[in-house]
Amino acid sequence: MKKKYQYLLVFIIYTLLTYIYSFHIAKMTGDEIWNYGFAYNIYHGLIPYRDFNMILTPLYPITILPMFMLFNDSIKIFHIYNALIVGIMLTLAYKKIGIKSLILYPIIILGYVPSYNLFSLFLYIVLYLFLFVQSFFTSINSNYFTIYIFIST
Repeated sequence: MKKKYQYLLVFIIYTLLTYIYSFHIAKMTGDEIWNYGFAYNIYHGLIPYRDFNMILTPLYPITILPMFMLFNDSIKIFHIYNALIVGIMLTLAYKKIGIKSLILYPIIILGYVPSYNLFSLFLYIVLYLFLFVQSFFTSINSNYFTIYIFIST
């Protein structure tokens, strides 16, 4: 039970730090504004590729929609969503490698201002975890999945 609270605390700390950094310290980038605009357009009923032009697939903006529906369509909600993704990723890293995950935080935050690039990394981690768990129930060696994930990124 104590570990669950520890993971919850780590998640909250990483999420808050990321939100403070991305919304109050870092400058907004063009990608960030474009992606918020895509999510905003979809939320207001416009259809990607028909009503507005996108250069990426609409999965990332569509996954933000539940947050927009629950709260509002503010750019703060967009930053909170991105901070939650970072919090989940780094909590999983903390669960796997412990305190060494602190090293990953500046690399992820400074390397990726939270946006769709980070969402892609998040999807890779989810895919990796799925394949890794699946490898326990089959005779497939999980190292092949690790090699595949790193080659595909």
